[in-house]
Amino acid sequence: MVTIVVHFHAAEGKRSELRKLLGRAVPRLADLPGCRGGSLYNDIDEPLLFVLVEHWESRPSHEAYLHRIEEDGTMDGLRPLLASDPERRYLGDS
Repeated sequence: MVTIVVHFHAAEGKRSELRKLLGRAVPRLADLPGCRGGSLYNDIDEPLLFVLVEHWESRPSHEAYLHRIEEDGTMDGLRPLLASDPERRYLGDS
């Protein structure tokens, strides 16, 4: 099991739109092959920052998902809402 923490920094004026898009996507995460689900958070001190915490069976299953959303154009729809590329951290048990 691997936990992935993803930081999404909303572009100025795009916070609400990004929140809606991510909020619609999170409930569907558990339907993806290899994903056990996830939760979305909004940073209290930095309102343009959203943090997605996902739980996957393995890093390769998550990387396959990332490849798929690049290929199918999903990321093209997300990028205009972001101030920068998403930042990812892969976490495992210590």
